[in-house]
Amino acid sequence: MKKKKKGLPIYFWLGCLLLYGYVLTMMILEMNVEGMTYSWTLGGAPASFFYNGFIGVMGLNFFLAWLWVYLPERDDKRSQSSDGGDN
Repeated sequence: MKKKKKGLPIYFWLGCLLLYGYVLTMMILEMNVEGMTYSWTLGGAPASFFYNGFIGVMGLNFFLAWLWVYLPERDDKRSQSSDGGDN
């Protein structure tokens, strides 16, 4: 019988790194690229509303939610199959 690992799995930390890395990168770009925040527009609205709204709020978080549900289920199936099924 395998011992269960302590702590959070590596894919949780990689997901956090992806999410906060995106936020930090966009924050640094918006602070240092002159005029990036409000002068770039799409249909009259600042472009940052779109890339932060669609990618940062919806796309990235939906991907991470799916990943954090899918990977633990996959690991459980693998551990059950390696143990010989349900006990």
